[in-house]
Order: sequence, then structure tokens, then C-alpha cells
Amino acid sequence: LEGAVERILASPNPQLHFGESFKALQKACATAEGCLNVYFNSARGASSENSRRAFLKLQQADFIAHVPPLNHFHMGISDKVQVNEDLLVRLEKTPVDPNAKPALNAAGTARESLHLFGYSDDDYTHFKNNLEKLSNLVTEGRFKNTKITLFYTGHLTPHLKPQAIVLFAGGHRPQRAEEIDEYMLHSPAAQACDSLLQIIEKGHNPQ
Repeated sequence: LEGAVERILASPNPQLHFGESFKALQKACATAEGCLNVYFNSARGASSENSRRAFLKLQQADFIAHVPPLNHFHMGISDKVQVNEDLLVRLEKTPVDPNAKPALNAAGTARESLHLFGYSDDDYTHFKNNLEKLSNLVTEGRFKNTKITLFYTGHLTPHLKPQAIVLFAGGHRPQRAEEIDEYMLHSPAAQACDSLLQIIEKGHNPQ
């Protein structure tokens, strides 16, 4: 991962490699407080130290202001759903900022002040497992103050179309166009993703 970021930064125009999700990462990492809401979960064998060094290189190049702490990089994990559930439990216990800009609620029926949680993955099996298990927890009444959006980036299985899914009690729905920029407008918001490459490499993000 560190080497991949080095190659991007050495290219004539690094911005050409940044997908739309990179803007949300920049927003989240704009402050030391916001950076504490960014997590990276991966089944890949790269070390947490290597992955964090990739962030440090982005910081040195002035693309992000702050870097998440080392313990926010969960590498080589086997159960991504459990990691995400743990993050959601922690986020749900945090009071919602009454001054937060209202976001479209999970059911898509009204605007509310909510926590926002986004998770992306390029492995459809992991994406599907999160979709099924987290949907069940939402239907059970968990995470009432948090809107959960799951992103499948389509990188590893290009025959499956990238998608963004919002979970609500009793089901799920496609993300609406008006929700795409919510992470840019809402603070704090929690983000977890499988790989930094999904955020910075154009073409790996649902439109």
C-alpha cells in the first residue's frame, strides 16, 4: 500500500487518481478530532504500520491534514462484520451533535440529525456478509441514531456492478443522489473501508 501511494504521488498529476470518496476522507481528516472517526479494516496481509505510512505520505504531500492513529488500522482480520459492529456500538453510544446538519434518514422519509457510518469493500463476499448481518441488527432496533451505508466498489469482481446501499429497519435501499455528498457536509462521520486504494483510485467508487 505504501508503495502504491508513492507511485501515485510521483505521477505527473496525482489528483487524477483520486476518486470522489477521497474528498470525504480529506474532510474527515481535516481536524484531529474528525480523524479519530476514520478506520481501515482489511483481510489483506499488509501491516498496520505500512498502511499508516501510506497516510503519512499523503499528509507530507499536503493531501490530508491529519492521520488516524495506528490502532485504527485493522489489518489481516478475518471477521470484518464483527469489527464494524464494534465500531457501530461505539459510535451509537456517542451523543448526536444537535448542531449537525440534518441528513436524509435511513428510510429516506425525512431529514434528521444522525451519525453517519460508511463501509466500503472490493470483495463481494465481505460486502454481502456485512449487508446481511448488519441489516439484521438494524431491523432488531440497533443503531437507531446511525445511518449505515455500505459500498461495493466492484474492483475484484467487475461483472458485478458497484453499488451503495443504505440499511433501514426491515430492508435496504439504494443510496440516492442527494446523499452522495452527506459525508462532506456532516461532521463527525465515521468511515471504515477495506483498502485505502478504494478511496484514492478512480473507478473503484460507486457513482
